[in-house]
Amino acid sequence: MPDYEPSEQPRQSITARYARKSVAIIEPTTRIVRKPSAEAKDVGSSATPRVLPLKLTEAIEKDPAFRITSRDGRFWIDPVAGTALPIDGDDLSNVAKAFFRQHLELWRQHGSMELHEVIERRWRRDILSLLEHDKRRMTIFSRLPASEGQWINPYTGEVEPSVSRDNGQVTANTVKAMAKVLTTCRRAETGELLSREALRLIKIQHGYQDR
Repeated sequence: MPDYEPSEQPRQSITARYARKSVAIIEPTTRIVRKPSAEAKDVGSSATPRVLPLKLTEAIEKDPAFRITSRDGRFWIDPVAGTALPIDGDDLSNVAKAFFRQHLELWRQHGSMELHEVIERRWRRDILSLLEHDKRRMTIFSRLPASEGQWINPYTGEVEPSVSRDNGQVTANTVKAMAKVLTTCRRAETGELLSREALRLIKIQHGYQDR
């Protein structure tokens, strides 16, 4: 029997409730520890605002961190929790405003992420898509003794010592490490992976048999 009456059951957090309604690219249980932004501190309270605070509206229109979309342009990455919302042909600003009308308290409490953090969350989602559609090019790991198990960046062909598999498997930790690397990879900004032929030669250089 539970230690509390049914009416006393703890409520789920805003983040947990919201995460089920969107395409989550961070774990819903992850606690956000960022400090509230200066803009967030200046905002008054309102449970369901019809009009968003001016500073938030300006950020939606002008701040690059509030205007990051997925690689295919189909999802907007919210700059508070890092989740992905479908755009479905709507105006990006409208999608963002609709989100903040429902989750303004989340922004008040935690502020927004820095631009590089939002881009990293975007990459986590994009990497999952790439792993589904182009796994061979995304999962090349060196077999040379000096760099055994280290990831070959498919945008540059370079070995990335900070990225490896967990017991031979590509896990959530692997994806996060890949995303961190690609966030600062200028070549990856083009969205173009190296050709299959180029990566075939790179694989041979890193201990693979030519097939």
